[in-house]
Parts: sequence; C-alpha cells; structure tokens
Amino acid sequence: MSLSAAAFVKGFVEYREDSQIRGVILNQISPMMYPRLKQIIEETLPVKVYGYVPVVKDCVLESRHLGLVMPEEIADLHDKLMKLADILERSVDIDGLLELAEGAEELPVQEPLTGYHTKRSVRIALAKDEAFCFFYQDNLELLEEMGAQLIPFSPIHDEKLPENIDGMLFHGGYPELYAKALSENKKMLTSVREAVQAGIPYMAECGGFMYLHQEMEDMEGHSWPMAGVIPGKSWRTPRLTRFGYITLEDGTCFGKNVGGIRAHEFHYFDSDNCGESYTARKPLSSRSWNCIHSDRQGMSGFPHMYYYSNLQVPEQFLRTCEERKA
Repeated sequence: MSLSAAAFVKGFVEYREDSQIRGVILNQISPMMYPRLKQIIEETLPVKVYGYVPVVKDCVLESRHLGLVMPEEIADLHDKLMKLADILERSVDIDGLLELAEGAEELPVQEPLTGYHTKRSVRIALAKDEAFCFFYQDNLELLEEMGAQLIPFSPIHDEKLPENIDGMLFHGGYPELYAKALSENKKMLTSVREAVQAGIPYMAECGGFMYLHQEMEDMEGHSWPMAGVIPGKSWRTPRLTRFGYITLEDGTCFGKNVGGIRAHEFHYFDSDNCGESYTARKPLSSRSWNCIHSDRQGMSGFPHMYYYSNLQVPEQFLRTCEERKA
C-alpha cells in the first residue's frame, strides 16, 4: 500500500512538467498508516503531505445513481459536517495549506464581456423543486445580468405556469424519482404544453428534456405520461449513457449558427428521440453522436450547456423571448 500510494502521487506530479502540484492530502487513511505513507512520499517526491482524512463511517454521505443526494435529504447534515470539520482540524495541516496558498502566483482572470442586455425585463419561468434542482448557477446569474427576471415554479406542486411569462427553462435533476407526482399534476402538464403551443420560447436539458416527452419511465420501469412536447419516450438504462464533456457543433441556436457550445452529459436515462440538430463531439476522441432538438422557438436535449462557453446561447434565447414579447 505504501509504495502504491507513492507511485500514484508520482504519476500525477510527473505526468506533466507544469503539474503545479506542491502538496497532497491522503484520503481514507488510518492514523497508524499515515506517518509511514507521509515519510515515503516526502522522501521520494518533491511534494509535501499536508495531512489525511480518516475513515469516519457515521459521516458517510450516501449517493444514488447519479452520485448526487441533495443536502435537504441528508439527516443531521450539519452535525456530520461539524464532526468532520473537528476531525480535519486535527488531521490536516491547515496552517501549512494557508502558507502554501499565500506563496502561489496570482492567476490571470479576465471577466467575459457579455455586451448584450434586453431592452426591457424578460420574465422567464424557471422549473425549480425537488425534481428539478441541477443548475449551473453561473448560467442563471448570467441570464439575470442580461436582463432576465427568473420566476421559479414547481412542476410538482403548482397547478400552472407563472403569469405573463416570456420564456421557460427546464433544467436537470431527478424527475425519475418523482415521475408519478409529475404525471398526476395534469394541470401543470397542460399549462406547459399549451405554453409551447402558444409559441413561448423554451430551453430544456436532461431531466427537463425528459419531462417534455410524451412518456417517461420511473426508477422501477413504470411509464408515466408527461408534457407531450417531445414525441417519444424516455427510459432508464443499466449504465451511464454518453457520459462526459462534449462540444456541440454543426447546429443552430434559435435559428442562428452561433458556433460551438461546451456542455456535458451525465445520465442513466435515454430517449428514442434525442434530436439531431447538433453533433456532440468528445474531446481527445473521435466519438460523436447526434443530439438536441432545436428550432426558432426552443432547444431541448440531454446536454447541460455552459453559457459562458458561448455567450450567444443565452443572448439568442433572450432575444427570442423579447421579440415574442414585442
């Protein structure tokens, strides 16, 4: 174990000449083993060991099929975090880490210039509840910076969309855990479907994309009627499907060619109608696949897009919302 740990650290340190790795913290190591591992690593490699994280069984945070359990679902989360903090204060060299950080070079940071701002406030209905809880906060803040007013609503608990909206956002989460409740909220499903039929612009990704299907399976394989915006069915697969970082290419965003869009996919579900408006390409790989439904009214698909990778994406969405409002 000692030599294996040293070899593991050596691989990361020396794989690139500019790795910038100056120290390590050893995870799930026993107090008895730590001194020996620390000695071997520091004697053979140009890095310092700044402590260890022991195994604390009663502080384990459970995971599910996507590895994410929401904080409000974890019993006694605050107490667990406080216990871990107390342990780490004794097992990790906090002062040493602060000293190391103070000696680091300043990182050049250039804030992206958004440029675009709506001429008037644009009201965007944002699906947000226990079923839809996965967001890039940067994306939401960028939309607000560009002039969007985000109006949260719950596809589970509310009976209709917010009043006087100009657009809709359906992000990711765990709709498969709440498929029955989502399906039985017929008034909301009708409200969403009629909004799309009325021409309201929308964006939907991953779990939100699944919600817009005609049918969606739950975790037990039962099918439930959904919003019916996207023809077809979404179902569970036995493994991760199309996992990792991608670049979306060769498509149009609300009718405009905006170039490449960086995104990622991370889901156990698939669809018989993933869309063909874009080509998703994996970095450092020849692998690619078709995805995304995109037209002048909406974009929907499994990829989670990062708006700062292409500022024209949120701009085109808000322009479309504003043009319809006018």
